[in-house]
Amino acid sequence: YLILNRDKVLSREELLTTIWNYSANVTTRTVDTHILNVRKKLKDDAASPRFIETLHGVGYRFIAEEG
Repeated sequence: YLILNRDKVLSREELLTTIWNYSANVTTRTVDTHILNVRKKLKDDAASPRFIETLHGVGYRFIAEEG
């Protein structure tokens, strides 16, 4: 979903609703945990991201170029 919406800022709530079909027992911290795991697999550094950028208080954006 992040890749399909490249360069678009996606809120944690939007990611919960779209990807996990949000339920009351899921928190926005769930998204943070999954993003952390994806970053580890991609060897991406949150301080200097190549793939997933964090916009504090807003959400996440996939920033890698196509190719």
